[in-house]
Amino acid sequence: MIKIYEINLSYFKNIQYNDIEKNSLLKDLALFVINDKNFLNKLYEGDKEINMLKKEIAGLTNNFDEAYYGEEALLQMKIADEKYNEGIKKGIKENAIATAKKLIKMGLGSISEIAEATSLSLNEIIKLKKDLNKE
Repeated sequence: MIKIYEINLSYFKNIQYNDIEKNSLLKDLALFVINDKNFLNKLYEGDKEINMLKKEIAGLTNNFDEAYYGEEALLQMKIADEKYNEGIKKGIKENAIATAKKLIKMGLGSISEIAEATSLSLNEIIKLKKDLNKE
């Protein structure tokens, strides 16, 4: 015989730990409704089936990306991400150099002030100033 249960999930979330622990149906449903990891760990502490399930899920999630995308695709994504980050850093550096050149040409600020404003080193600002004087 099949039993059908109607469950009010918003009510379920408000049930006290002791009430859930005492009722096996509520305990089984808690896994699907409650998002509080500490609460669930306390509720299922020592439960052999849950511990086996945790190990199985951990193995699945560790291998999910590789299984879904493939090892080569993950490597390509990692390389693309590194290249993107390098490009961002290069763009920031180029912008700082362009700003420093403008400040030097406009005569705004000392070498140390320009270095501080652009996050470039004093040596970089001195070199830029020498290069601009050659032009």
